[in-house]
Amino acid sequence: MKRLLLLCLLLGTPALAETIRGTVVDEGGLPLPGAIIAAGQQRTMSGPDGRFVIAVDLAEPASLQLRADGHFAAVHTFSKADVATMEGDIGSITLVARRPERRLLVFAGDAMLARRFFDPPAGEPALLQRDRVLEDGKRLLSAIRPYIELADFASVNMETQLSSAPLEDRLPKSVTFYSPREFAALLEWAGFDYVALGNNHTWDYQAEGLESTFAALDDTTLAYSGAGFDERAARAPFVADIAGKPYAFLSYVGWAGTFRPHQAAEGDKGGAAPVSYTHLTLPTTPY
Repeated sequence: MKRLLLLCLLLGTPALAETIRGTVVDEGGLPLPGAIIAAGQQRTMSGPDGRFVIAVDLAEPASLQLRADGHFAAVHTFSKADVATMEGDIGSITLVARRPERRLLVFAGDAMLARRFFDPPAGEPALLQRDRVLEDGKRLLSAIRPYIELADFASVNMETQLSSAPLEDRLPKSVTFYSPREFAALLEWAGFDYVALGNNHTWDYQAEGLESTFAALDDTTLAYSGAGFDERAARAPFVADIAGKPYAFLSYVGWAGTFRPHQAAEGDKGGAAPVSYTHLTLPTTPY
């Protein structure tokens, strides 16, 4: 056993390694030889038939990173239970060819860093400590970072206002919250380029909260749209150049709310951009 452990260390193979088998194919389902597959410190290459075998340590979920010339990179993560169910063969993984007209865009759903992260239900651990938000937040987001970094442009719905100081101008609704301003830096660190603000928590503490939110975002490279101090500003798109092509990003909230003041921007009132079929058509005049 000692000799086996020594051999594993010398070869750089995890001592508790298991093997994962699979096939890398192109969009037509044809084998893709020469693709690089990595898992931690392990590296291998797909053969002429696209097949590969790689050793992984499944004490924690294993992420396979796949790259091939002329193709978008990919990440696939498998738990020990996943691999056992598939009897070690994860099947085919498709890599998409890069073409001049193609862009890889990632859209992530609701994100916030408040409530149960700091004050969990009884019997559950606190995932964040207020004196170490950046350190704890990076630990939480490290699992998704490899996926986000693949994108040419990555968007996330930031369903929270940002402030590290107490906010008091609360809307009269059942649930309101805000996240530490460090959350903006964490989203940037995770690889996001843009945050959507057209949602039902972006005006929870009205102009007071939106001002601190904009200040936190402006301290990063993150772009944003979907909220403003008046309706015109809230509806304005963010326009990005992605690999030489212009893209406009709009963000809307689906309802104003039954409370007053409501959460939607209206005329000179601030808030989230309210959705309507009229505004989902292309503007005839520039903003």
